Amino acid sequence: MFVFTLAIIIMAALALLSGIAILFYSRSGNSTSSGREFSMAVFFVSALNFVSNSLVFGVVLGVNAMVGFY
Repeated sequence: MFVFTLAIIIMAALALLSGIAILFYSRSGNSTSSGREFSMAVFFVSALNFVSNSLVFGVVLGVNAMVGFY
């Protein structure tokens, strides 16, 4: 139970940090085209990371709830 809660907290912190990185790179990269492309790459990687993490934790928590320990 504590491990899953800690995993959700870590996932939320990583998503928040990636969102802050997206805002920072999009603000600093408006003057050059390479910065904008880099911010799009950061956005794509962080979105893919968030989707994969939410899928993994959703499956784990769903199985845990079905078993009855959650």
